[in-house]
Amino acid sequence: MSRIASLAPAAVVAASCALVLWATPRIAQRTVDERAALQAEQSRQVLGRRNVLAEISETQRELAQVVEPSVVLVESVLDGRVGQRTGSGWVYDSDGHVVTNAHVVDGAGTVTVQTSSGAVLTAEVVGLDLRTDIAVLQASGDGLVAAERSPRTPLQGELVFAFGSPFDFRFSMSAGIVSGIGRTAGLSSIDYENFIQVDAAINPGNSGGPLCDVYGRVIGMNTAIATGRGAMLGQGQFGGIGLAIPMEIIESVVGQILDQGSVEQGYLGVNTVSLRELQQQLARVGGTPDGVPDFLAPTIEQCERDGLVVMAVSVGEAAERAGIDPGDVILEINGRTVMTTDSLTSLIATQRPGTSARLLLWEPPSSDAPPTVREVTVVIGRRPAEADAAALLTSLRKAGVLELANATEDACAALGVQHRRGVLIESVKDDSEAADLLPEGTVIIAIEGQAIFGESDLYTRLERILSRSFPGIIRRVQFSVVLPDGRPQTVAIPVQAPRR
Repeated sequence: MSRIASLAPAAVVAASCALVLWATPRIAQRTVDERAALQAEQSRQVLGRRNVLAEISETQRELAQVVEPSVVLVESVLDGRVGQRTGSGWVYDSDGHVVTNAHVVDGAGTVTVQTSSGAVLTAEVVGLDLRTDIAVLQASGDGLVAAERSPRTPLQGELVFAFGSPFDFRFSMSAGIVSGIGRTAGLSSIDYENFIQVDAAINPGNSGGPLCDVYGRVIGMNTAIATGRGAMLGQGQFGGIGLAIPMEIIESVVGQILDQGSVEQGYLGVNTVSLRELQQQLARVGGTPDGVPDFLAPTIEQCERDGLVVMAVSVGEAAERAGIDPGDVILEINGRTVMTTDSLTSLIATQRPGTSARLLLWEPPSSDAPPTVREVTVVIGRRPAEADAAALLTSLRKAGVLELANATEDACAALGVQHRRGVLIESVKDDSEAADLLPEGTVIIAIEGQAIFGESDLYTRLERILSRSFPGIIRRVQFSVVLPDGRPQTVAIPVQAPRR
């Protein structure tokens, strides 16, 4: 009995400890739960009074309401072939012009556009530019609402919104930020690249849709997905890098198509090389690199900025007229840094001939002056065909076609032929095959069944057709033409594949 009595206090202590061990976590958990509930209630009250997320959500919804009426689904049935392409587009103006990517409608026999309200309208291809992948359609019917456009180039980090119909999920919207500007992706189907890079989801079917800013203004056109150098447009699925053509290029190309039916590229008239590459070569060899003129040594040694060294200037072209000399370093164009010849070519070629550009130059020291940095204004010239298609021109001239020009109203009137879009043959060689088949005043309207709208299209299509042949092989290419008397005809002209 005494032993039991002696154990009682210990049992009480043990029970008390067990009770404390059991109750303490529950009391603590209850305290945590009550605190969390109180915090949730306080947060709910704050969200009710001031909810930034709700404001953002509502603003994005309002933005969608602004943009969606100007977005269209573009469907094209390929001419003479089985197949159909689907993409996106947007209404450019109140006249019913729709802008999309050239690869969406290239080769189409019939084109339709569907508005967000469900109306399906027929459309005609007014013109396209293969080198920038931009096309203009003319849609007929009611229900087209023009988008608001902004020429401003966005800055890295800005919010953007992509619209279109990816994978046939029609009239979709995605959001992201500008990841970078002035991008090149090495796409084999675009010659002049100067993309806006975004992380807003872009997938097949988004091509041609508008990229908009936070006010619903179109600042670019969704075009491609970066899937590796040399990729074709539309390959792959979204991997975080979407590419859009900036509005400054769209305005230049679309304006020319609407004004004159064809596109001319801008031209500066310089040969350049990366200053950084020359400086790296200098460091490796310990002197002026082989093949580099000695007069460039001060530039290579003293210029501490990134840019392009002017190696040569074409006589009579825009650069010479602006006072640009060999040895100068082009640092910026219109406030944008240039570090590669490809980026310089794209920035200049996508500007309309006759417009002005601001170039920031580093000039080497002279006998009586130190190095200087100055800004010059250049009036952009017209890129000659020889700059891109010298070998093709040589081949055409061997066949007897001597002079070509965009088939503008004035050019056609000068030869007394009816105006139609295409390329006008202004002169041919006497006693040549072309003299019999393609007399002066003939207008080339298609090559291998693919419509052309100007010289740029002619050379681009020829280059792409002949790229599938062995270099040096002579291939008879089918030209669809309209003769001076108005008769359509298809003729085969021998053209040699350029040697690469």
